[in-house]
Amino acid sequence: MPDNWAYFELGEDRAVDVFLICPTVDTQSETNALDLNDKLKGNFIYALDLEKGIFEETGRLFSPYYRQMSINAYMLPETERETAKEIAYSDVSAAFRWRTFPPPFAGIWTTKTTGAGSFWPASPKAARCAWSC
Repeated sequence: MPDNWAYFELGEDRAVDVFLICPTVDTQSETNALDLNDKLKGNFIYALDLEKGIFEETGRLFSPYYRQMSINAYMLPETERETAKEIAYSDVSAAFRWRTFPPPFAGIWTTKTTGAGSFWPASPKAARCAWSC
């Protein structure tokens, strides 16, 4: 598994690829998790382990480590907050492009610290497959 991934092809025999984004686990940094040390990576895995059950029966999971926006960054002035979001998004986007998901790709699932999530299917067929394959 590449060092930059919490999960990389977890469930390699599954029919659908799922790109899973870790919820916010950085409660210490002022803006972004710039030091992806072993403790923070452990927090990534712990949080992802709580979420992966939704997909692990049908999906091959991919989840990158990234310089996520810390919980403290939500209190920053808007311009600084937007910069922190851009840093996190650029890492996630780069990981997604690096992997270049072939069909069938279900879509991107993100979670929030509240436990609510968002799913962006790659296509209507992929969305149906993600929930019923």
